[in-house]
Amino acid sequence: MIEQARYVPLLSRPWDPKKAAKAIDEIVADALGHFDRERFWPAHARDDGLKDGHSSIYFGAAGVIWGLEHLSRVGATMVEFDFRPYLPRLLDRTKAEMATYKDYASNGSLLFGDLGTALLIMRLEPSSTLADLIQMRANANSELPIRELMWGLPGSMLACLSMAEMTGEARWRAIFETQAERLLADLQDTADGPLWEQDLYHQQLKYLGPVHGYAGNMIPLMRGWSWLTESQRTRIAEAVPRTLSKNAWRTDAGISWRGTVAQHARRRSQHLQPSTPPHLPIHTADLSSRSYSTVARCCRSDMTLGAL
Repeated sequence: MIEQARYVPLLSRPWDPKKAAKAIDEIVADALGHFDRERFWPAHARDDGLKDGHSSIYFGAAGVIWGLEHLSRVGATMVEFDFRPYLPRLLDRTKAEMATYKDYASNGSLLFGDLGTALLIMRLEPSSTLADLIQMRANANSELPIRELMWGLPGSMLACLSMAEMTGEARWRAIFETQAERLLADLQDTADGPLWEQDLYHQQLKYLGPVHGYAGNMIPLMRGWSWLTESQRTRIAEAVPRTLSKNAWRTDAGISWRGTVAQHARRRSQHLQPSTPPHLPIHTADLSSRSYSTVARCCRSDMTLGAL
């Protein structure tokens, strides 16, 4: 939000819950009005030339249904809808799309694959067959390159957390613990703080963001805080403030982080002078085990995909 020209400016208006509810209902009505039983939803004009009817959570029907169902479940909209008759076709569409993903076709992708679509369907129409599919995809990620939240371990770890909440079965914690150990074993100490290097799309980069990078890898670790060992919690508590501070993009408008370490390094060398910020989201001095647990609890309640 620091580059303000890229965003719609905020308006100085008092909060009005009735207007907010009306706006939500308008958005829901618009989404339902564009729904097609065969093609699902048209692609957005800026979705990289994507064809209509994509099924994924990332920019397809599963993501739209996920959002609409969440709004209904928490009482944010009173508009009624039922997508259950279309769920088998949705899963079939996702499986067909996966076959086109080349090097990534075998990944248990939360955002693009049938792992995510099956997880959505488990919320709406659960079955043991779906649960077994999710387990198979999650287990497969344990043997594949780690990648990131979109294609790999962090995504399947989030799926395990959601499945444990829905089913109460012990198998999800077992998968999560195996993958958390592997994920943290790949966390490298670097001059820019502890980081993962992603081998993604034939490039090796140190991503920082929630989809491909550091933030996304930390999301399941923080949401699954109670499933981690004490040494794993200590490792995370030491790593997070170092990496955030090393890569912070500081301006008069506030603090943010760029997509990759390389982008931050270029910006820093051209424009920024080293300085100590007045505050960061997590203070190094505050990272006792107790205070970091509080931070982790806050993160778990707000992090990506927590709504499922």
